[in-house]
Amino acid sequence: MIEWINNNSGVIQSISAIVMMLLTAFYVRFTKKILEANEGVYKETETSRKLTVMPNVIAYFDTPVHNILNFNIANIGANVARNTKVELEYLNEIAKENEMRKTYILSEGISTLAPNQKLEMFFGTLLELKSKEGEFPKLNVHVTFEDNESMQYRATYTLDANMYKGVAQIHINGLHDLTKKFDKFENEFNKMSRDIRRHLSDLEEKENETNESMIILK
Repeated sequence: MIEWINNNSGVIQSISAIVMMLLTAFYVRFTKKILEANEGVYKETETSRKLTVMPNVIAYFDTPVHNILNFNIANIGANVARNTKVELEYLNEIAKENEMRKTYILSEGISTLAPNQKLEMFFGTLLELKSKEGEFPKLNVHVTFEDNESMQYRATYTLDANMYKGVAQIHINGLHDLTKKFDKFENEFNKMSRDIRRHLSDLEEKENETNESMIILK
């Protein structure tokens, strides 16, 4: 056995070298995978950290009262939004030229928008904004803003006021029903008031008759 090893030492050394090369290659590849995985975890952690501290500027419609359409810009993020720019892209025709196009916010932007700060602007009434086709405004709102480190963010929101069509009708029906109930209550109250006045009048007449009878007896 020893003689065979001595006679084939060159072959054995070659095999050992190949095995070592394979093990080294496997180790390098395994180490690289670990480093890549760690780098991925770091990037995800860093992204999550940025998401939790970044500003987040959104745009949306709402109707604080019936038939009134407001346009809102709000920072729902955890940090200050700087140099916010807002651009409106109309996707359909609206009946009235919107005065909001001329506002300072749209022309010059917002230098600072604090966390949880909301800017509320009157957009118009649904009746005057209604198009010939019976459609309400639909638009894309393109928003760009920066964080404290001058990192820039972009977002686009599609706002569609047609979502208030059914809600507005429900609101109108609700007001109509409330008016009918109030009219019914008013009629019942007036009837009750008349009955009370009639009853008091009858009591007064009876009291007068009683007084007259007492006078005659005297």
